[in-house]
Amino acid sequence: MRRFAPSHVFACALLVSLTALTVTSCGAWAQTAGEWVREAREHYDARRFAESSESYARAIEAGAQNPTTFFNAACAAALAGLLDVAFERLGAALERGFLDDAALVVDRDLRVLHDDTRWAAVVARCRAAQAALVQPELRRELLEMRRIDQAMRRGEAIPELEGKTWGDVDGANTARMREIVREHGW
Repeated sequence: MRRFAPSHVFACALLVSLTALTVTSCGAWAQTAGEWVREAREHYDARRFAESSESYARAIEAGAQNPTTFFNAACAAALAGLLDVAFERLGAALERGFLDDAALVVDRDLRVLHDDTRWAAVVARCRAAQAALVQPELRRELLEMRRIDQAMRRGEAIPELEGKTWGDVDGANTARMREIVREHGW
């Protein structure tokens, strides 16, 4: 049996440690957009808004396209005091189809933007895009279904949920969605 000198053992251990560190570091940079979004939400929930904003930036760099991701990224940036970034991300959310002007106007995270001269233009742009929809009544119905669904999931006490269970809400939404898809297509 061949014995290794202590310096060889140390060198091998150092090499293994550096290899593991490199692989771990590279793995962190290889996160998917979804993984970055999850991380951003975790930071947001912990009220670490600058870190949340940074994780959303990484999600966007990794290819995130969902308009709600950009809206949430704007919220994180606004809360972190990054107003220019927040407006940039709101613009990107609108470009990708974010049309919920009610959420835009009432979201407390964006309150810091309301006094900025750019705010009115963002709201007007959202409302103009919404007005251009071919079926605004259907849109309103879908948004209302979403509002009730999300209120149920958050455990909010709203009149529409009085005496209803998750099964009631999910069943009604699923049945109505089947009708909508049958009538209007996907």
